[in-house]
Amino acid sequence: MKEEQQPKSQHKKPILITVFVLILVGLGVFAALNYQFIADIFSSLGYQPEGEMANIKTSLDLNGTGERIFYASRPSLEAREKFNEDCNSHEAGTSVLGCYTNRTIYVYDINSDELKGVKESTTAHELLHAAWARLSDSEKNRLGEFLNKIYADEKYHELLDADLKNYEEKDRLDELHSRIGTEIKSLPDELEKHYAEYFKDQDKIVGFYDSYVKPFNELKAEIEALSKAITDLRNSINSKSTEYENRANSLNLEISEFNSCANTLNCFSSQSAFYGRRGELVAEQEAINALYAETDALIKDYNAKVAEYNANILKNQSLENLINSNKEVNNL
Repeated sequence: MKEEQQPKSQHKKPILITVFVLILVGLGVFAALNYQFIADIFSSLGYQPEGEMANIKTSLDLNGTGERIFYASRPSLEAREKFNEDCNSHEAGTSVLGCYTNRTIYVYDINSDELKGVKESTTAHELLHAAWARLSDSEKNRLGEFLNKIYADEKYHELLDADLKNYEEKDRLDELHSRIGTEIKSLPDELEKHYAEYFKDQDKIVGFYDSYVKPFNELKAEIEALSKAITDLRNSINSKSTEYENRANSLNLEISEFNSCANTLNCFSSQSAFYGRRGELVAEQEAINALYAETDALIKDYNAKVAEYNANILKNQSLENLINSNKEVNNL
């Protein structure tokens, strides 16, 4: 006897098709909502930071979003010629430490023990440009309110305005986002929360900036102090030189009158009057000699400070050359 066969389900295939379609729709929605995330994953494929860039990445102590953007932007350290080729939008007199272009981060490979932190700071700065490019317009507008408040703050305006005053609003916000995130500590809670998406410790990032600008700030302070000291010394020297000249001329005239009187009978009422007047002239001569020595010491101090000032100007120029990749400047 044949076994009775169970009828096959007539609904199995449509259900499978429906589930498959739902999966495709779900994937499509996920892809649409997470386009940038997926694009970053694909952009990072095959990239692995090597050598010093690997150390920089570790030093930045990135959060998940920051690390994803780092890998997707494939940052690289480049020597002068290659860097100028990839970051070719700057003028000869402009120092550019890095750039974010064609969705890639390029960092000028500056080798100097004096500028510790410069490559870490630059990489973080460009990473924030990459992060800004990924923000929605509404998010940029929201953050822009906080960024502009920092920009308008008297405490920071001079620092930021020197470089940003000629930027258009859209580009200024992009640059402010990178500058504030890498150069200013103790930010409003909204900005602290925002930068925490990329860095575990934003104060540490600012520390890299503070470290590399420290030699410039110290030189600037020394140059300004020397400039004031030189001006004060110049005024003192001019004043004392004028006093010396006037007193010396007056003394010469008085000595001439004294000698003429000494050679004239009964010009002095007594011998004590003669010696008294002579003593006054000798005392004035000694005072003038002391004034001359004091002026001479001021002149020597002035010359030493001018030499120190010039040395600091050259030192500052040397540091400026280190951070400027243009041949025209580097070859000065």
